[in-house]
Amino acid sequence: MSYKYLLLLCSFASLTFSACKKEEEPYDPDKSYFSVKQFVADQYELYKGQPYMFEKTTIVNGKKDSSLVGYDKVDWNTVFKIFCDADISDNKFFERYDFNQFDDNILEASVLTYTAKEPDLFVKKFTINYDNVSRKISMIYIETADNGRFHAKEQKLSYYVKDKIVIQESEKSFLSDPKEVVITYKFQ
Repeated sequence: MSYKYLLLLCSFASLTFSACKKEEEPYDPDKSYFSVKQFVADQYELYKGQPYMFEKTTIVNGKKDSSLVGYDKVDWNTVFKIFCDADISDNKFFERYDFNQFDDNILEASVLTYTAKEPDLFVKKFTINYDNVSRKISMIYIETADNGRFHAKEQKLSYYVKDKIVIQESEKSFLSDPKEVVITYKFQ
C-alpha cells in the first residue's frame, strides 16, 4: 500500500469520524429546564395555516421600516433559529442556572426566572410568565450575550403569546460601527 494512499485513507477516516455527532443524553425532565425549542414549535403549529397577518417593524440604527406580512410569509426559520439558539433545556445546562419562582396570587400569575451562574454562558436570563389557573404561558423573555475580545453581541428576545414577537440585537465589533436592530412582529 502506498504512502499517499494510506495518508488519503487516514484523512478520509478522520473526516468521517469528526463529522459524526456526539450522541446527546436522552431527555430527562428531572435534569433539564423549559424547552424554548418545543415552545416555538408548538406556537408555530398552533397558528399555522390560519389567516393571521403581522405588522413587521424593523429598526436598524434608528431607521424604521414597517410592512404587513402574512403568517406564511414570515421568515420563521430565522425567527426560530434565534430563539432556539437560546434554548437551555439540554441536560448539560442543568444546575448551571439559578432558578426563582414568583407567584402573584392576586393576579393569579407566576414568573419563573433562570439566571446564569457562570459569566461565559450564552443565555444570561430566561423568564417565563404564565397563568396560574389555565397554566398557559403568556410570555417568554430571554437575554443573551456573546462577548469576545473583538466582537460583542447582546440580544433581548420576547415572545408575547398571540400578541407580538420582539428581537432586539446590539452588536459591537472592533472592525465596524455599532449596530442596533429591533424587529417586531405584531399580530393583527
